[in-house]
Amino acid sequence: MHRELPDYLRPGLRLVFVGFNPGERSSRIGHYYAGRGNQFWNFLYESGLVPQRLGPEDDARLLEFGLGLTDVVKRWSRSSSELRAADYRRGVPVLAQKLRASAPRVVAFNGKLAYERSSGRRARLGWQRTRIAGARVFVLPSTSGRNGSLTRTAKLAYFQRLARWLQRNVPWRAADGSSAAGGQDRPAEGPVMAKGRNARFRASGVRPAFSPSPRWTTVAVEGKRVS
Repeated sequence: MHRELPDYLRPGLRLVFVGFNPGERSSRIGHYYAGRGNQFWNFLYESGLVPQRLGPEDDARLLEFGLGLTDVVKRWSRSSSELRAADYRRGVPVLAQKLRASAPRVVAFNGKLAYERSSGRRARLGWQRTRIAGARVFVLPSTSGRNGSLTRTAKLAYFQRLARWLQRNVPWRAADGSSAAGGQDRPAEGPVMAKGRNARFRASGVRPAFSPSPRWTTVAVEGKRVS
């Protein structure tokens, strides 16, 4: 049985992670980033974004550390390549409304394609010039085990870069005064773009959900209730 994953959002979060959509295993067991080989939970701890090791079954606990979870598209699929343009047209306005309601300081897309397909913009990994619902935008390399475009060390470096910014600007403190800096810090690498990406984007045949200059902050959703 497959299920739709709940959003873990509330007002005033430090950071919200936005994924493509739930994979088969995540949807089946009901927890985020549960695919075999997915490094999301390892990178959270090793980068210092959370102070203790967590797993998919702990996804609701991210709210304790000022972090949230959601997806661009809520329906599950075995691969993100199965998503259609209509999925983005439905999902992106709802996502924008959720982000306005939760008002995080940073929105981090897990995967460059997740950001590009939702925004209609080609992107490099790292910080983006645009904002979404007033939040800064950071694009992470996909943590999926299928993503072999970067080494594990290079992927982790982007999580560490994001963690350092959060620690400087919106640090999390527990009731006992401890911080979320649990992982081992490493030098961050600069933005990386896969070779031939522009040509592949044009040839994909998938039209972006937005025009090249989306206005996330003015999207309205009619007839939809967002919890």
